[in-house]
Amino acid sequence: GTISLLCVSKREMPMRKKEEMIHMKRILKCKNELYQLCQVCSLVCWGSSQKF
Repeated sequence: GTISLLCVSKREMPMRKKEEMIHMKRILKCKNELYQLCQVCSLVCWGSSQKF
């Protein structure tokens, strides 16, 4: 069953490529937001550690 699935996925490659691009963009956006969150958190942590 797997081989026929591979054939089908190869035939529908353009659509899958488009989906993958959208997915990658979502991941990048998420990573970027996470990165900004991490920066803010580390700044806050660093700031609070300076107080003590």
